[in-house]
Order: sequence, then structure tokens, then C-alpha cells
Amino acid sequence: MVRQKLFTSPGPRARFSTISKYMKDASERFFDVATGRPNPLLVSAVSYEPPPPHHFCRRPRNVLLDPPYDLTLEMEKLIDLNKIAID
Repeated sequence: MVRQKLFTSPGPRARFSTISKYMKDASERFFDVATGRPNPLLVSAVSYEPPPPHHFCRRPRNVLLDPPYDLTLEMEKLIDLNKIAID
């Protein structure tokens, strides 16, 4: 006996696009409603502009010129102690 599916479900890509479209529409509605609210905190959150992407970038440590970090120093000390204990 062969069973046939009564309901065919869409593939995972179709479900993802449906969820994605729903979330996009819901967020647009939220932001449209939030701009007209009297709460200044909510309005400032809606009109937030993120800083440029390079704003929080830290200069990488120069291995040859900068002193090592405290953790690195402690690890090197432990390695040296282990070498002495083994010998």
C-alpha cells in the first residue's frame, strides 16, 4: 500500500523567505508606528544611526615593537617552570 501526502509543505527555502518577509514587514510597521510616539527614548532608538564600521577598530598589536600582554608573560613563566621541572 502506498501512502500519499495529503498536504505538501514548501521546501526550507520557501519557508525561510516567508519568515524573512514577515519579519521585515513587522519591523517596518513597528518603526513606522514608533516614530509618531511621544516617548523621546523610543523615537531616538528608531532614528538611531550606527557609527562608521571602523569606529571601534583597535590597532593590532605589533609583535616586534609592543610589549607582550600580561597573560602572555604569565604563560611564558609557566612554560619555563614546566621545562625546569621536567629537566
